[in-house]
Amino acid sequence: MNLIAIHTGHDGSVSVCSNNKLLFHQQIDRYNKSKHQAYPSFELINKINSFNLSFDKVIFTAISHRSVTDLWQDIFKNGLLKCNKNCEVYAHLDKHHDFHAFSSAWFFNEHIDYHIVWDGNGSTYNLGDNFYCFENTSIYDGQFNLLNKQCHTSDNVNYKDNNFVISSNLQIGKAYEQVVKELKIGVHNEGKVMALSSWGKINKDLKKQLLFNNNFSSNYFKTQKDFTLNNINYYKLLPNLTTNINDKESHDFLKTFQSTCEEIAFNTVNKYNNKTIALSGGVTQNVLINSHLAKTNNKILANPLCSDQGISLGALYFYTQGNLEKKEGIYLGFKPNYNLEIFNQYKVVDCDSIEVAKIVYKEPVALFQGPSEQGQRGLGNRSLLINAFDKDCLNKINLIKRREWYRPFACSVLKEELHKWFYPLKVDSSYMMFVLKSKKKMLNVTSKDGLCRAQSVDKIKNKHYHDLLKNYQKLYKVPLLLNTSLNMPGHTMVETLEDLRYIFEHTELKYAWLPEIQKLIIK
Repeated sequence: MNLIAIHTGHDGSVSVCSNNKLLFHQQIDRYNKSKHQAYPSFELINKINSFNLSFDKVIFTAISHRSVTDLWQDIFKNGLLKCNKNCEVYAHLDKHHDFHAFSSAWFFNEHIDYHIVWDGNGSTYNLGDNFYCFENTSIYDGQFNLLNKQCHTSDNVNYKDNNFVISSNLQIGKAYEQVVKELKIGVHNEGKVMALSSWGKINKDLKKQLLFNNNFSSNYFKTQKDFTLNNINYYKLLPNLTTNINDKESHDFLKTFQSTCEEIAFNTVNKYNNKTIALSGGVTQNVLINSHLAKTNNKILANPLCSDQGISLGALYFYTQGNLEKKEGIYLGFKPNYNLEIFNQYKVVDCDSIEVAKIVYKEPVALFQGPSEQGQRGLGNRSLLINAFDKDCLNKINLIKRREWYRPFACSVLKEELHKWFYPLKVDSSYMMFVLKSKKKMLNVTSKDGLCRAQSVDKIKNKHYHDLLKNYQKLYKVPLLLNTSLNMPGHTMVETLEDLRYIFEHTELKYAWLPEIQKLIIK
């Protein structure tokens, strides 16, 4: 039995299994090069066809994006992807949060008591008379029984039916979207708001007002025309939010807003006692919220496939009735083709991890190996590395990344050394889904308040990366490196060697290490 699931909404993905064996899970935008988009590309189609499969089931998980779904359906109708004679096709509008939860169930190989799924907009529900609502938070038990679903509507309507709650009030995800819109930094940039918030201070009066408003009203920013606290008129401020380094009022608002979101999330989770709770949905990308929740007495699991690109994987898990083969780690993409002829204008030499450790002490090095990591973080297979304590490392890395001044970089550290450099938090730090408080001054990889998205590197999950960090420690007494995703600003993460070559051609990157074949590419 061959199954393919395709999420055709934003942050689309394709997942394929054969007889319950997972063959790959791949973000679509890594191939169409249109960030967050799910348009098919011939290169991706050819990759899928390399497995020589004819499918028995085809599952689409976002038919609200009709045009994109139609494109993918045409791929099958025209025989570019093959279906068996009795192929079954499924299309879902109503299981967005369900598939998020199933994605977590697949990823975490342990018992889960509750699934919490939260995002900006999930499935859309028509309650009659053209009255629509949009799910934003769903809570399931470990058997996927729905315990609570909260939806919002732009209309001034409140509705409750058993565990189905509709209100004109927003939850965290949609409220964050509103603030991003006011900040004018483009869609899908909630992470920038989170980063900028570390530069502000909490306004306690404002926080009380936001909480009193019952989790933010959909028209809140438009109705509070006389909203003035501490001589600051926030109604006038919000449309004028900026990322300017000197705009303290904006920073303070964003800090307060972030803290409010953390408290709302905390109140949702803190009612449970000593339970294992899996988080998914776009809000789970907010590492500050995840880390705040870890302070409850529950075990918090943050799904690194939490964004919509994990939906297709959740659909496979659902349609295999929970029998989909599980894999260790996040490296679920296609294996690379090491055709180094495309680098014939550059120097290619043999190189081991000891020599790379010496180079990365002074210069950025691209680490390219194995199936690509899925999700939003570079975790050692498509990463850009440099000495975190080099006084000029930010300037060097930004010749490639060109990151905004307020956004901190992350780091990778040997798992066995994590406790020496960061204060403990009872979470799995393998996937940069939490922040840890640094024990030492590390300005290049921490936020203004000393927090770091630290990835603990396990020898079993990523041997080559672990070896590099180990040798770096032997040479320089430091078990960590600055680690950021291997991509250019506004571009998707590198997927293929052709993508890597593009970065060589268009940035100041001089070195790339391919540990599986022990080769170093030098510009």
